[in-house]
Amino acid sequence: MKSKQSAQASTSCKECNLAVFEGKSQVSCQAGRLEKFQDKMVHCKEGEELETEFYTILDVCNYYTTDRNLDEQIEFRKPRFGIAIMLDENTGSIEDTVQSICDSEYKYIHVVVAHEYTCFKQVKESVAAALKILKDRGIKSQAIMLNTGINKETEVFQSLVSNNWLLKLRAGQVVSKGVFNKIDKLLNDDIEKTVYIRDGECHFILTAAARARYLDHNDYDQMQQSLEIESKEQELFTQI
Repeated sequence: MKSKQSAQASTSCKECNLAVFEGKSQVSCQAGRLEKFQDKMVHCKEGEELETEFYTILDVCNYYTTDRNLDEQIEFRKPRFGIAIMLDENTGSIEDTVQSICDSEYKYIHVVVAHEYTCFKQVKESVAAALKILKDRGIKSQAIMLNTGINKETEVFQSLVSNNWLLKLRAGQVVSKGVFNKIDKLLNDDIEKTVYIRDGECHFILTAAARARYLDHNDYDQMQQSLEIESKEQELFTQI
């Protein structure tokens, strides 16, 4: 996991679909990225190749594209969230949790509700009710029954790794309204470099970071604690 200071990367605007040219000279970016990076004190140097003048951003530009227009790229770059809701006889109301997710009004979410296969009938009925709420709101969701064992949570998070960000909740926890859109703005408008975002007791972890560190612990909670410390040390932690 590289710190903000140690990251070495660059992005040439020459072939980007969003670069705006007058003749053979780039004058701007449809997404306003040149100004955004300059506001973040990231140098955008001018270059020339085969009589074409263009900018090179001395950082990674996540809006770089050769085949999408601006609206398509904005939609493509919206973060995808994989949310695991852990449920047992001692947790709170899962309905409160899923309702808070629904109230966020964000569509790129995949929810997995996980419960022990030995749970009481009432718990399983609560899971079914929660899945119906999510389905009615058009949110992708599924239930997974956990078997006993050291790595019983593995299947839960394996089903979510196609998403950019992971969030583990206990039934009864809620997400703050608008938090997913706040993170989208943080990443794509503010161009914040982060692998760990905390909003109250909700811990959002970049999936790539979680996959890189999980096997060091084989326990999601321990990995989360370790990553929070490491991300702060590397200046890749964000509190919202």
